[in-house]
Amino acid sequence: MANDINQVYADRSLDVLNIVAGTASPNTKEFVSFSDEFGGLEVVFDVTTIGAAASLTLSILGVDELSGKTWPLATVVPVAATGTLVVRIHPANANAAATGTPAIQTVQGQIPGRFRIGVAHNNGTANTYTVAAHLTR
Repeated sequence: MANDINQVYADRSLDVLNIVAGTASPNTKEFVSFSDEFGGLEVVFDVTTIGAAASLTLSILGVDELSGKTWPLATVVPVAATGTLVVRIHPANANAAATGTPAIQTVQGQIPGRFRIGVAHNNGTANTYTVAAHLTR
């Protein structure tokens, strides 16, 4: 799995992944924000098809500019069924597990200037899903 780097200037909505019948983990997407007006991030993970006995793990990571090392911005439970998961990261949030329909998980945290989003396929079956991200103030 490689890493694709994208620069973000004033965009608020980001297309991250659009996977149709994918069997292997796709490249992660890394975003470099040149605007400090955004402090939060909402990631929408919409799974429309998932293989038998499969699970998908969404990762949202901060990236250190100097070393390239990463750290988790949110710990997301693997998804094993169709549906939508929204992960909201913002300094004003209280940490809460995913609940409701769509499932919404809130995380207290600040988005760094460089962050990475990816999905790990935990089984070689075909899965169809999209991932979008929205920068928030």
